Amino acid sequence: PSLIYLDPRFTHSMSKVQTVATAIDSLSHALESLWSKERNRESGALALESAVATLTVLDDLTRAAPGAASRRRQAWAALLAGFSIGISKTALAHAVSYGFTLFHQVPHGLAIGMILPEIARFNWSALEPAEQSALLASSGQTNIEQFADRLHELATASTFSFPPAHTWRVDEIAAQAADSPRARNNR
Repeated sequence: PSLIYLDPRFTHSMSKVQTVATAIDSLSHALESLWSKERNRESGALALESAVATLTVLDDLTRAAPGAASRRRQAWAALLAGFSIGISKTALAHAVSYGFTLFHQVPHGLAIGMILPEIARFNWSALEPAEQSALLASSGQTNIEQFADRLHELATASTFSFPPAHTWRVDEIAAQAADSPRARNNR
């Protein structure tokens, strides 16, 4: 694009659910860019900067009234994540999340957040050690288990009422995801 208008003031009226869901979606774009088969040097650099920025503000974004500085930083992170995912494309987290949104009306970002911890565990070894270290440091965690647990806490920090697990159409969701080109984009 030749011009970008990035004004986080437009996010001030967003609910906590919308704020958390969009931040998690942005984080998933960045993380999926890092472990995508289509990743290149540019998308990797954009994705890592985006993920680190999001992870440093997520705690504040889960509060009732996030600060303006956090909203600015997250707007920048979302822009970078958008650029990175434009290069590398989405992967398994998005492939699985669509079923939860379609069948259970879980907001897109929260649907990704439901499964992102497990997807991160699955793909952790595809990341460079320096990337792993940066993600852990920016999230305040020391290993992938803590990192994944923290992602789960953040995804469930909103006031959204998730459907009971026994009602999930897991077989259909898994079949839909397995047949998706996005699922084949994981390294």
